[in-house]
Amino acid sequence: MIAFAGQYQRTIYPASPARSPQPLHPSLSVALRAAASRARPAAAISAEPAVDEAEAPTRVAFVTTPKFRAEHAAVVEDFVRRELYRLSQRFNIVCSGTTFAIVRQVLARDFSDMTAEEKRQIGQGMQRADLQPGDYAAWRAQVAARLSGKLPGVQGVVEILFDLVEGRLAGVIHLAHPSDLESKADSRVLWRAANVHDVPIAHDVNTAARFIAAWQRTPAAAAHRRPETTSPLADLAGDNNVIAIISHDGKKSEMCAFAEKNAERIAAYDYVLATATTGAKLTEVLLARDPAWPVYKIRCCLSGPQGGDIQIACAVLRGLCQKVVFFQDPWTSHAHEADIRLFEKVLLECPHPVELATNRAAAEIIL
Repeated sequence: MIAFAGQYQRTIYPASPARSPQPLHPSLSVALRAAASRARPAAAISAEPAVDEAEAPTRVAFVTTPKFRAEHAAVVEDFVRRELYRLSQRFNIVCSGTTFAIVRQVLARDFSDMTAEEKRQIGQGMQRADLQPGDYAAWRAQVAARLSGKLPGVQGVVEILFDLVEGRLAGVIHLAHPSDLESKADSRVLWRAANVHDVPIAHDVNTAARFIAAWQRTPAAAAHRRPETTSPLADLAGDNNVIAIISHDGKKSEMCAFAEKNAERIAAYDYVLATATTGAKLTEVLLARDPAWPVYKIRCCLSGPQGGDIQIACAVLRGLCQKVVFFQDPWTSHAHEADIRLFEKVLLECPHPVELATNRAAAEIIL
């Protein structure tokens, strides 16, 4: 097993990895050499998942924040060369858009153009002391086969968050500058969601390297986190007429009165997405008004603090939800305030037409 002491500086945003050599095993497996013979150019890597998601092994997200990339570009590239091969031996790797582009750039390098240090870093991850062109081809093929990318910017992070809250991520590597963690809503929500759902998250290369070493010793199946229930977005189609209804606790009674008054108008939608408690209240109120009301149309997401806002935001980004009614309580602070701000940012920047109401008067108009 490769030792990690001294490999990186002890800081959340290291200036550069240390350069001390590491002990490596002398040979590669026959399977690895077979992979080299099937190597494909990095330019052929698409932004689509490398394998069918239904059959995919557990995924690990790899995300870098803008300021971290700007100040420590070499650290990111070094990390790709040192660690992604070993990570790909256990998991599929899903990247946010810009991080995906950086990984592709590293994979696109010709062997003859690489420095001795860059070759040493790749050899270290492969446990190969003297990296040869065939070994490098195998490295590229292995990483490329397990690599997929999301949309750039906040949209890609929301897709990753959606995987996290629905139980499809075994871990998150989120190389982040401290100021990004403070100022970027998507970075703050990613950190918070990982802690809510007990998913390992690393914000620095030292911790990330330790995670990868531990994952190599653990069978992938043991870390697999499959969702326990069907996703509320399952079977939704772009031609469905879908509305989302969300409500803070302090506005639940107002939301219920709105739903009771507008029961017939709400029933005209194909589906109603709602966060957990809101969905339960809607079901109760609408059935009390009319036992024949089609409550099968209500699809309950997780609660807001557990990621229900993220599930609905993802539906909006995918063009599966056209209207959002969000009964917001302006007088009360909320533990998941970052989630709410990210949700609003997604709606404002959404590439699909979407209407948002944040109070009852506006809801009456857009309904």
